[in-house]
Amino acid sequence: MGNETSLSRERTLNTLNIQFSTSYLFRVWKKWYVGPAYDYYNYYKVELDGDSRSYPGDSLRLANTQGRQSGIGIRVSMEGRDNRLNARHGLYFDASYQLFEKALGGNFNYQYFQFDARYYFPLYRKITVATLLRSESRQGDVPLQSMAFLGGDYFMRGSYLGRYRDNVSLIAQTEARFPIFWIFGGTLFGGMGQVATDYSKIDLGSFHGNYGVGLRLKVDSAHDVNLRFDMGFSGDQTLFIMNFSEAF
Repeated sequence: MGNETSLSRERTLNTLNIQFSTSYLFRVWKKWYVGPAYDYYNYYKVELDGDSRSYPGDSLRLANTQGRQSGIGIRVSMEGRDNRLNARHGLYFDASYQLFEKALGGNFNYQYFQFDARYYFPLYRKITVATLLRSESRQGDVPLQSMAFLGGDYFMRGSYLGRYRDNVSLIAQTEARFPIFWIFGGTLFGGMGQVATDYSKIDLGSFHGNYGVGLRLKVDSAHDVNLRFDMGFSGDQTLFIMNFSEAF
């Protein structure tokens, strides 16, 4: 937890859980959609991996992360991309607000807010620039595994999923996509992100950076879908990622 943690403090958390997440969106105007959202998580087993170092208070903290989370709210979305899996131009926006309450059948009370804005535009010939600004905030009695975080296959690709976590996360990243030859393409990407206890604690001098390069192999010409291979670098890690479709 925290924005300044070192890799020497890394520990592995194993969970057994059931998750259900849904939203029902109705078009209200042109490309804009609004509707209710509901999430349900049941973490019925949470424990440290046997090879992870234990610290005083771990047993109590882990016991307090087990249980149900049940939250209802509203979601707003605008889909203006030409291709959801490999956009070349357009705008995408998504935001939601949810209340997780014991009155809804959960064991925790907290508020959840997120927004995700993406913009795509052609730069030169067949070069596409993709940009993203994303943030999450969870305030209240938030279990450790549900906190906002950085890293993974899609956001801050130079760090593993959950490398930094806290109540609030803020991420900005950009990517240049270009053809190479035949069914092969490439990408150059970079980004920065930070976690904090709340938005007032965001520090312009404490962002973590990442950068990388990627290779694309077109596997579905009809729908313009790629198999992607990314090599991401951060201040203390190097990660290789293989996945379908673009990161964002």
